Amino acid sequence: MTPEERQQLKEEIKAELIPIMRDEARRIAQKEVETGLIAAPEMVLNLASDHKALLDANRDFYKKHREFKGHEPTVQTVLAEVDGEHPLLSLSEKLDKAVPRIRERIKTMNGLDMEKVNPNPDRRLDFKDIKSPSLPGGNGAI
Repeated sequence: MTPEERQQLKEEIKAELIPIMRDEARRIAQKEVETGLIAAPEMVLNLASDHKALLDANRDFYKKHREFKGHEPTVQTVLAEVDGEHPLLSLSEKLDKAVPRIRERIKTMNGLDMEKVNPNPDRRLDFKDIKSPSLPGGNGAI
């Protein structure tokens, strides 16, 4: 077979196969779109039901723990910590673990005065006032 004949054969095969490949690719894409459209209502329903369940859990949690109202950022922070530490627990188990920590965190935060912050704190790092119990004379070594 000469190079010209080989090139002619390639062109003929290409002319035959490319339309078939395009049609097959189009058919596959249409089938995937159909599959996605069929699954979309179920996905939306699942998302909506999950959202409602979380809203109900949130409402019930704050109804049960009225003292946490107004401390939502603290509650969210502690719940995120508990979720990170115990990702496999159910939501109710995570809430049970979080409640004592939330109370402790709120108690700690209530003791902090965020309104009267010294804009010029003492930034000296001489540590002269620190007494070391482990060294005789407490020379300030840490």
